[in-house]
Amino acid sequence: ESDFEIEARDHEVLSALPYTSPLEAKLGYALADTKIYFASEGVIVEERVRGVALKDLFPESGRFTLDEVVAAGFLGEASNEAYASYQAMDQTEIHQILRDHLLHQIFVDGVFHADLHQGNVMVTPDRKIYMIDRGNVGALNPRQRQGAKDIIAGMSLKDAGRIKQGIDA
Repeated sequence: ESDFEIEARDHEVLSALPYTSPLEAKLGYALADTKIYFASEGVIVEERVRGVALKDLFPESGRFTLDEVVAAGFLGEASNEAYASYQAMDQTEIHQILRDHLLHQIFVDGVFHADLHQGNVMVTPDRKIYMIDRGNVGALNPRQRQGAKDIIAGMSLKDAGRIKQGIDA
């Protein structure tokens, strides 16, 4: 982001969204927000999340090691405890929670994290999930949200008229 004041404002908008996914309690995770202490055009000072990026927790190689835990700042016995906690986590469950939040942001709130990828998601050993780097936020007005819903419904129902209705919205 070239202007961190904008990122800070977008962060506050997303943090203020009241939604809590029912999957969080069911699966034992919680979506959390970082605190921003200061932001100017060129600098942002944000709370440090002592966790691991989702891309490192579930790497394509399939091997998450103690090295990633140590790199996140866990030392000594804390590194072993954190590693054990991370080993018990399920990628599918975390993805379900993130998908639920993102769809709610898009279709209900109309404002969403527009750069959500595995490098912008941090997970802590106590099962908190952070969506970070909120410098790219999208917004849809009610007409656009309804159009998107119609397109998806039309695709699901194989209804070309409904898809066209969504595109024309």
